[in-house]
Amino acid sequence: MIKSIFFKFYTEPRAKMLYHFWKKPKVDDIFTTMQQLIDGKSIARFGDGEFDLINGVKEGFQRPDKRLGILLKEVLNSQNENLLVGIPDIFENRLKFLPRAHNHWKWYKIYHLDLLKRLLGENRHFSNSLISRFYSDIDDLDFNRLIKMYRQIWDNKDVYIIEGEKTRIGVGNDLLSNSKSISRILAPAKNAFDKYDDILNKAKELIPTGALIILALGPTATILARDLCNVGYQALDLGHIDIQYEYYIRGTKEKINIPGKFVNEVIGGDKVDDKFLPKEYYSSIIGIV
Repeated sequence: MIKSIFFKFYTEPRAKMLYHFWKKPKVDDIFTTMQQLIDGKSIARFGDGEFDLINGVKEGFQRPDKRLGILLKEVLNSQNENLLVGIPDIFENRLKFLPRAHNHWKWYKIYHLDLLKRLLGENRHFSNSLISRFYSDIDDLDFNRLIKMYRQIWDNKDVYIIEGEKTRIGVGNDLLSNSKSISRILAPAKNAFDKYDDILNKAKELIPTGALIILALGPTATILARDLCNVGYQALDLGHIDIQYEYYIRGTKEKINIPGKFVNEVIGGDKVDDKFLPKEYYSSIIGIV
């Protein structure tokens, strides 16, 4: 009771006042960010999960780690001109979020305003991290245009994927159907950062320099994008893209289980059935960490 009164009459009014006067970040729209990826840029993406981990809070299937937090802050402040740093486009009310997402970001900004101000500074410019979380939370986007832009990135290219062992990007759908080839390195679905150095070394060992790499490995992917970009790869941190595409082709805004794939935001989503996986999936695996 006392806590709720304190929030209503102090925490919330204070946050709203400070938010009003904060020189908030400028975030590119989704299609501007996509064009830069088509042009060859890499991207490291931040969301509430990465912000929470920097703050020492457990997020999903990644436990907090001091080194992880330090590296995430380094990536957030990267000066590599070939690496886009993306954050959610939540400051200018340009996207029409569905109610659950609107409420989430509204209250996240109030509860975590001090953290956001400390991490993002004032008047900084960022790319848009919502490029791969494009469907289930957003109501006003040209989804067909976005998918066409994605396909331009990997059109007739050899695509290398570093993903959680049950993520299976492009399996059972046509998301990557216009690529030249697909090769995968599988990493732990939970607490992948524990194996960070092994994952990075395996990537440099097995993937030709300059290749296109899609990363789907939670906050570990955010750091991998920076480190792989630094040594000459086009590294795209696109966690959730495959699940969002599955929702898109099903026409469902509800977050649901997808057979045969790890879905970290759904109850029971970590219970994955391995039945009916095509032989092409197994033959695409070039390494396991």
